[in-house]
Amino acid sequence: FANCILSLDASTGKLNWYFQTIYHDLWARDMACPPNLVTVRQNGRLVDAVVQATKDGLIYMLDRDKGTSLFPVEERSLPTEGLPGEKPWPTQKFPLKPAPLSRQVLTIDDITNISPEANEFVKKRFLNTRSENKFMPPSIAGSLFYAIGGGAEWGGNAIDPSGILYQNVNEMVWDVKMTDLPTLNEEKNSQGKKLYLTNCAACHGAERKGASQEYPSLENITSKLNSQQIHTIIKNGSGRMPSFQHLQEKDRSVIVDFLLNKETNSTTKSKSKKSAKISEIENHAAKDSITDSQRDAKNANVFPYNPPYILKNGLNRFLDQNGYPAIKPPWGTLSAVDLNTGEYLWKVPLGEFPELTKKGIPVTGTENYGGPIVTAGGIVFIAGTKDERIRAFDKQTGIILWEYQLPAGRFATPITYKTGGKQYVVIAAGGVKNEHKAGGKYIAFALP
Repeated sequence: FANCILSLDASTGKLNWYFQTIYHDLWARDMACPPNLVTVRQNGRLVDAVVQATKDGLIYMLDRDKGTSLFPVEERSLPTEGLPGEKPWPTQKFPLKPAPLSRQVLTIDDITNISPEANEFVKKRFLNTRSENKFMPPSIAGSLFYAIGGGAEWGGNAIDPSGILYQNVNEMVWDVKMTDLPTLNEEKNSQGKKLYLTNCAACHGAERKGASQEYPSLENITSKLNSQQIHTIIKNGSGRMPSFQHLQEKDRSVIVDFLLNKETNSTTKSKSKKSAKISEIENHAAKDSITDSQRDAKNANVFPYNPPYILKNGLNRFLDQNGYPAIKPPWGTLSAVDLNTGEYLWKVPLGEFPELTKKGIPVTGTENYGGPIVTAGGIVFIAGTKDERIRAFDKQTGIILWEYQLPAGRFATPITYKTGGKQYVVIAAGGVKNEHKAGGKYIAFALP
């Protein structure tokens, strides 16, 4: 049931139906936003539907009672040559309507054109990696694809009663390269390194180099944080980093020592214990003929990597030499889609980099996290962009009617309410440390 839209009976919890959008997800294409309910008109009749937007920029519209798609969906064959031990699924779904909200495959024609220097810089990287289809299995050679932080994110979408969907999306390519853990998991590796690779390397990279400000380098962490501060962050989480309270206290301490290069020279003892444990498992297997699943469960305590690969370079955006997305703009958009017909009414860039606009580059759009609301007055309100503004769009045309510079980044969805005869729109401006101005304010707006 991974990557699925589910229908449950609310009174009993019984499963009514499920619809899987990605089979055996190797690309972080989980659905980040909730589904939305709408009634649409198809073939002259009203149909209660459920609408789901995805991180690869697709829109699925299903019959709410049956779980069947209201628009055609093809299932196509794909390459199945994955990493050793990995078996990619042989087919994936391709909805034919509505058209994708964002680009699906990176081509040489998509390479940035904001300057000749940026184009040349990006082209060299593009020509030395793979990007032939959106379902390329991850590899040690590396690949460039749209996923992870792309498409429709956690803010979700808004739908007005006439069946028009308003959805913001990211156009972001990610640079993903895997590394072979058997090489890294040699006996010479300490317990701290193994725990780090298991729990931390997916974001900060196997070599602790990080990936952008969101996933900072940990190479020189001793110059920024002391032992207690690091331990507290690992235990409680901070910003985008989750809590690791599922780890035992002693394991968190071992990771801290590893990061601070303070691990004790107890490697020999741990090697002996490890060898003894392996022998114990082998002897037990020979003696009692345990099943494969039982043996795997026991070996998991000794060999923690299955399959034995992790991200080598962390979660890495594909950027030009100045830190802008490596593809042609727009880099973030807001679209209006008529769900009755599956056709687009408009699509506009969402957000801008003022320094690029001043150079005469048309508004590019930015990455955006946080969804829209649509009001009966015909306005779509949305924040979520890197330029830290909240905007109002005309829902009929996509024209910006109003915008306001917020004091901090805002990755929430606005709300609206009415009191004392006046309607308000409110946004949480919380910010994100390291990448945006941090804050902690709720800001309300109203007409005079």
